[in-house]
Amino acid sequence: MRYAAYVKWVAASLAGLRPRLLALVVIAVVPALGLSVYNALEYERATAADVQQNLLKDLRAIALEHDATLDRARHLLTALAQLPVVRRRQAGECSAVMARLLGALPDYGNLGAAAADGRVFCSAVPLPGPVDVADRPYFRQALETRGPAVSEYQVGRITGEPTINLAVPVVGETGRLRGVVFAALGLGWLRHAVRTLPSEHSLTVLDHRGVVLARLPEADDHIGRPAPDTAVLRLVLGQEQGVTEGPDLDGRPRLLAFVSIGGNLGAGRLHLVAGVPQGAVFERGRYALRRQLLGLGVIALAVVAIGWLMGEVFVRRQVKILVAAAKRFGAGDLTVRVGPRYGGGELGEVGRAFDEATEKLERLTRQTSLVFSSVGEGICGLDRDGTITFANAAAARLSGWEAQELIGRPMHATFHHTRRDGTPYPRDECPGREAVRMGGTRRIVGEVFWRKDGTPFEVEYVTAPIREGGQIVGAVVAFQDVTDRREAERRLQQQRDALLRSEKLAELGRLAAGVAHELRNPLTVIDARVQLLKQRTAGLPGLPERIESDLASLEEAAERMRRIMDGLAAYARPARREPALLDVVALLRALADLVGHHARNSRVQVAVEAPESLPPVLGDRSQLMQILVNLATNAIEAMAPEGGRLVLRASPGTAGDRRAVEGSAPEGSVLIEVADTGPGIPPDGIDRIWEPFYTTKSEGTGLGLAIVRSLVEQQPAAAIAVESAPGAGTTFR
Repeated sequence: MRYAAYVKWVAASLAGLRPRLLALVVIAVVPALGLSVYNALEYERATAADVQQNLLKDLRAIALEHDATLDRARHLLTALAQLPVVRRRQAGECSAVMARLLGALPDYGNLGAAAADGRVFCSAVPLPGPVDVADRPYFRQALETRGPAVSEYQVGRITGEPTINLAVPVVGETGRLRGVVFAALGLGWLRHAVRTLPSEHSLTVLDHRGVVLARLPEADDHIGRPAPDTAVLRLVLGQEQGVTEGPDLDGRPRLLAFVSIGGNLGAGRLHLVAGVPQGAVFERGRYALRRQLLGLGVIALAVVAIGWLMGEVFVRRQVKILVAAAKRFGAGDLTVRVGPRYGGGELGEVGRAFDEATEKLERLTRQTSLVFSSVGEGICGLDRDGTITFANAAAARLSGWEAQELIGRPMHATFHHTRRDGTPYPRDECPGREAVRMGGTRRIVGEVFWRKDGTPFEVEYVTAPIREGGQIVGAVVAFQDVTDRREAERRLQQQRDALLRSEKLAELGRLAAGVAHELRNPLTVIDARVQLLKQRTAGLPGLPERIESDLASLEEAAERMRRIMDGLAAYARPARREPALLDVVALLRALADLVGHHARNSRVQVAVEAPESLPPVLGDRSQLMQILVNLATNAIEAMAPEGGRLVLRASPGTAGDRRAVEGSAPEGSVLIEVADTGPGIPPDGIDRIWEPFYTTKSEGTGLGLAIVRSLVEQQPAAAIAVESAPGAGTTFR
């Protein structure tokens, strides 16, 4: 991910023309810089190889000097073994001779002799006490081989210094071993051998185990300790000689050379490591490299500056003019031109071709715009995401937006976000979206679009996909406002419905007149029989009150039937009546008594809620009572047989009352409500209950509410409305 981000950053940095010209200059300079660095590295490698070979040559010379020193020590001991003071074990005289010799040989640590049992009896260095060397390997080797022997470098018991011990056997005149003479050779010879090394060089002497025996320059903190276990140490201890690079004992990087020496007498091997600091070797070459790179850098900067200036004068100015014109063109300005001065070369040709293309495109766009502006339908072009890319003048006019405001806005969220009833319209169900997703042309009717001010208007629209190269790249939507046409169609339909209703009402009127005529004669007989029964039972002693109540009920029912027939007659041929002032509270109480028996049988409770202070109303008592009885009866039948509650309510009606039925209630009006707790009226039937012959009852005729509304319309300043919901009861007002 980091590499990809870096590549993007480099690409963005080189996007401009000037950076690319500068990149070319840099690319031209980079090989020279690379060649200089390569030459410097080759010089360092050659210098390092020369220095290491010289170090190795010096170490070989030191190794030869070491072997020569051991050889001279062997000859010296051979001569000392012949001295009489040694053969006779004259300790004092022998020690004096050895001391004088040691003073003349500064590279030696000690000279002495030991008896055959290992006891030292002669020493140039005063003995601290009895010293026994019988356990020393070089002592035993000299006795066993009767020849010279050499030890490894070790710390001497007498001198306390790191030395290498040489031993030569002492043989008596009879050939019997008398002991050995020995010499402790220190590292003084090493200091004389390295006097020719430069001061910044280092020299380290290691034994075969890697223990530091000597260090130049002096470093007492390393003497007698094992050197750090590094790759360099393992290389030194594993090979006879060679060169390498790495850290020395002080941790500084050095060029190193090493040799292994052991002498001609079989002594333990020593390892000499010489080093020189890399900085001291490479300083001159690196200084020359810095000067060379600095010169190349100055030249590169000069070339970059010249290229920058020339690119600005001869290239970038013309390119900036082209870029500015292209940006204005991309923003929609089709009048932009690069000319009339184009200049020469390829950039001038590009400018001239640009102007020719924009001029042709401007003419074509103007013609297309005139065509779309002349179309009465709103037309919008959409991309695959449903964003408006084009809108004509009709689309702007119908929607209340400016054409430029519509560009870049999502069409669904701008025009089509909500259905007619205000519920959200999901974007995935939008036909415009479907045209992009599925393809195909669709014609949509019965929907609404929304204007900028939030008002809806009825539309018919067509959606079709836009294809390019076989792929759907967008859609086009053409719509028109059909509000006026729909309103005209609705008015025409209302007129047709009114005509049909008038025809139905006329037929109903004829039917009602016939029914009223046919029922009037039987009703007269019933009423006459009731009156006759009342006369015959009047004054009879012991007459049950129940019979009187039943006769009164029969008389009331007969009166009610008479009023119903009068209502049918009025519906068929409305008669002018003289309204009177009526007490609404008394009407409601009489209504409660009249429907009480029916309500009790249907398990319905009837309640009257009305203040006594209600003003009287102007109306026809018989018609108003017929209206209320019809509404109450319908409510009771709707709640039977489960039962419920019927409320007959009256209250003053005011102009500001939200419960006013229609318009503003006149001063002194009364609001009457017949409310039940029944199942309610379905939503699809609430607007049809007033139609003749429409009913929700299995045995209903559908005339009751039609008669009620007809009677209400005959009352002065009266109106009726209904409120109902499934499961929440019904209220007529």
